[in-house]
Amino acid sequence: PEILKEVLRYLRRRKRWQMVMLSFVPLDAQADEQLLQYADELGLSARIKPMYDSAFLPIQGTWEKHVAGLKKSYRKTMRRQEKRLNELGGVRVETLQSPAAVMEALPEALDIERRSWKGDKGSAIACQPDLVGFYSALAQVAAKSGWMRLSFLNVDNERVAFEFAFEY
Repeated sequence: PEILKEVLRYLRRRKRWQMVMLSFVPLDAQADEQLLQYADELGLSARIKPMYDSAFLPIQGTWEKHVAGLKKSYRKTMRRQEKRLNELGGVRVETLQSPAAVMEALPEALDIERRSWKGDKGSAIACQPDLVGFYSALAQVAAKSGWMRLSFLNVDNERVAFEFAFEY
């Protein structure tokens, strides 16, 4: 919060801007409130917009018990999707952790992303050589440290989706 106060003071002194967006600033609820209050005191219009929440699904008990507690329509949709995937040849998750396996499979993961809408928009990692270098180096360091998890969703023994993640 103190650093952000200094940023706001600086911005208040400089008048050559219409809007400033500070992304990925980790704040708690108290700091959010302090920042908004301070911006108001300086006569600045400010708002806080959460960017991401962790995709975490807390499950109490077994998976079967969790699924049984879902809405009937959702369970039906899950069964239909599972049936369709099995008709395509079965589904499995493959997780790679060793540095050699991760580095060998990373180009294929990036190619999967490139073939999606991100490739069409030019925002896929594989479309930006600097990002390919960054994620390759990051994967190598994380794999050597035992933190890297490169997981693929395989349908009919073909990798169709992936997750680039760390476990620490």
